[in-house]
Amino acid sequence: LSVDVWSFGICMMEVMNGHPPHRKSSVKAMFYGATHGYSSPLEHPSSWSEDLHDFMTKCLTTDPKKRATTRQLLKHPWIKTTKPAEKEHMKLLFHSLFAANRLLDGTS
Repeated sequence: LSVDVWSFGICMMEVMNGHPPHRKSSVKAMFYGATHGYSSPLEHPSSWSEDLHDFMTKCLTTDPKKRATTRQLLKHPWIKTTKPAEKEHMKLLFHSLFAANRLLDGTS
């Protein structure tokens, strides 16, 4: 579903930036993203490949009719040619995010 692609893009943005968009107000985040989109979803764009930027743009296209499908995304160059350094960077981000969440919810 198109909404799942959007949600996936938002989750990726949260992981790569280390926090959710508009984290001070979840209501603002929901309405702003849905109406204005995210022209620059990554806070440190030079840390990521052009293929990843394109992948994110395809996930976060505001108009669901123009948004990429999961089938299209699975054929995207970023999925097929992600550099080992970028994969390692993502792995570290996921690890720190999940470690922080475990501390917040008291699980280990």
